[in-house]
Amino acid sequence: LFWETYYYSWLRVIPTQFYYVRTGIPYFCPEVNAYFPTRLLPKAYDVFWDYWNSHLDEIKKLGGLLKGIDTFIMYNGGFIWVDPLFPKLNEEAVKYGLKLRAELFEKFMEIGGCPAAISSHLSSLILPKTGATYEFMKLLKKAIDPNNILNPGVLFPEEL
Repeated sequence: LFWETYYYSWLRVIPTQFYYVRTGIPYFCPEVNAYFPTRLLPKAYDVFWDYWNSHLDEIKKLGGLLKGIDTFIMYNGGFIWVDPLFPKLNEEAVKYGLKLRAELFEKFMEIGGCPAAISSHLSSLILPKTGATYEFMKLLKKAIDPNNILNPGVLFPEEL
């Protein structure tokens, strides 16, 4: 119900099974996101566009698209997310999309961004930076889920 009501409207009233399909081709979206202090928002956009434009030939070669780049502005900052799309059935394009996500995420962190979410493809970049917290999370996961049944690979990709 949540998916069909909230996300359906959020996806601009396009049925979810068709949202990431362009000209009959299914796409996947390796979303990149981060929080920034207000003063860094213009720099974050510059970093994104510099990265995107410097990789545009490769992105186009692999059939990549930019669905959008959005910002939620809050009292003391903003949340930016970038939605690139890559053909889901092209293994090389999928790998490139994941590489793009990791590289752009690192660039956002280098200029003062803060992770907005942990996903299976970004957790290996985010969690090791948390030091003792990461080690504690590993111990807790092993204690609670010794058979690695719950969300395998989401917090700790090395589990896969």
